[in-house]
Amino acid sequence: SCIRQCDILFSTGAIGYVGPKTLSTILKLLGKAEPENVGPIIVATVLRMFDPNPIVNCFQEHDYRFEKLSGPPLPQRNFETKDEQQRTIQLLKERGIETAGSEQTGALFADVYVGGRDSDFDHFVKAVSNADH
Repeated sequence: SCIRQCDILFSTGAIGYVGPKTLSTILKLLGKAEPENVGPIIVATVLRMFDPNPIVNCFQEHDYRFEKLSGPPLPQRNFETKDEQQRTIQLLKERGIETAGSEQTGALFADVYVGGRDSDFDHFVKAVSNADH
């Protein structure tokens, strides 16, 4: 499969809608064609309305670290309705997540996560975190 040949997984707006069952299938194959290469490396946004723990646990079950980068959340898309916005804000408040300056402005926001094998992880996070310097 072509997934076996991929050393990079980049996802924006899918993780959360795509859950552990699908991710598990992908992670079993990702980067297996040439396991001696650096990677696979994962960069993904996870909408703040989704509980990230099942996703993080899925990555850990496949021997990956998958952690949120520090920094502000990123806008993903505008809410389709006021009801969607109100439901999302309520959900986030119940989870103790501040929505002022983010979801209250009228858009869904996501946190950026990175993942990789333990041996590659710290080096990759440092490179990603310093990319804007």
